[in-house]
Amino acid sequence: MKHNRLLVCLVGLGFPAGAAIAEWVTTPLDPRVSVQAPVTLRELDLARILRSQGASEEAIARNGGTRTFLAQDAVGSYTVLVRRIGGTDLTAHGPAVRTAFYDQYLKAVLQSERGELLARAPFSVSGQEGVDYRYRGLNKGTGRVVLKLARALVVGNACYTLNYTPADQDSTGQTGALERTRFFGSLVVQSPPSR
Repeated sequence: MKHNRLLVCLVGLGFPAGAAIAEWVTTPLDPRVSVQAPVTLRELDLARILRSQGASEEAIARNGGTRTFLAQDAVGSYTVLVRRIGGTDLTAHGPAVRTAFYDQYLKAVLQSERGELLARAPFSVSGQEGVDYRYRGLNKGTGRVVLKLARALVVGNACYTLNYTPADQDSTGQTGALERTRFFGSLVVQSPPSR
């Protein structure tokens, strides 16, 4: 009976009942980094998708270092991009190098989606500095401008980007805020093995 009251209260507050009780699925992105989503993240075969869209072999090779994971539920879309950024360990360099990388990364994202940056804020996971950003950009499926929320974190020579887009394309970012917060907060970086 108490459990039913809790569900009624959560639904009444606008929280999906499943979000309160469902176990999220952990996906290891590589040996050091993992993330959780409400449903299983599936890895996409980016090369096959690009070929089916008529992309050149050069474009496919340029994106060859990127792994893409996707999940979707009734609340929103959860995307993770893992992009190798060469042989350089950016976390070994000072904050100025990482900040310059994030500046260039955000510029490229906004340019590719004809986006407008709305907010940017730093965050930290396991001592690694990252950036959260909110922007309006093109939904490639509909061509409409929608609100997008993302978190980017450099660990070693890879950039991990978590993207969340509300299913109803809410312009305020309030729809799915609970799920987005949990998704972004689930990013875990394991300490490197001691030598």
